[in-house]
Amino acid sequence: MARGIQAIALADGRVLVIDGTTGALLAQTEPLVAESLATDAGSPTLVADQPRAYLNGPAEHAVYEIDFADAARISRTFETPTSP
Repeated sequence: MARGIQAIALADGRVLVIDGTTGALLAQTEPLVAESLATDAGSPTLVADQPRAYLNGPAEHAVYEIDFADAARISRTFETPTSP
């Protein structure tokens, strides 16, 4: 089954994968950047390309690589010594 247009969003520290046609929630991560959203550590940034999305967590000192076509699976986590 071919996938249609998907939208990626950040809500309450979770990455949401949304069907761009129907608006249905297809998948979501657990809260990844809740601490960053709750503090003044910096704003998380969500960037998506064709196969993956990337989310930085300033307070978490991490960058998350998310496979949004595979049920929002966390592919890799890059820990950083400073705020990314």
